[in-house]
Amino acid sequence: MPFKGQVIAPIRDPLKSAEKLTVLIRKVESVRLENATRAVVEQIVTTALGLSKREVKNLSIDHLQIASGDVLLSLTKEDVHLPPELGPYGHRLMQYLRVTTQP
Repeated sequence: MPFKGQVIAPIRDPLKSAEKLTVLIRKVESVRLENATRAVVEQIVTTALGLSKREVKNLSIDHLQIASGDVLLSLTKEDVHLPPELGPYGHRLMQYLRVTTQP
C-alpha cells in the first residue's frame, strides 16, 4: 500500500540530477546490474523520479508491479510507469524488496 504524504517533488536542478544519474548508472555498468547494491539502485530511482531517500527506502514490494512488461510504481495519489530506460533498475529494486519480505 502507498504511504501517506508521499509526493514526487519537482527536480530542483535538472542538470545536476542528470549528472548524478549518469555517475550512478556508470557505477552500475562497471559492476553489472545484478551486482549493483540496493543503495545504488535506490539512489537511481530517487534521483530519476524526484522522490526522497526516505520514501524509496520505505517502499515495499506492494508499491511495485509489472504491467505489460513495464514497472509500475504505485504512490499515494498516482501510479508512475518507469520509463523503459529505468525498467531494469525497477526490476532490480523489486528483487531486493522480494528478498526483504520473504520469511
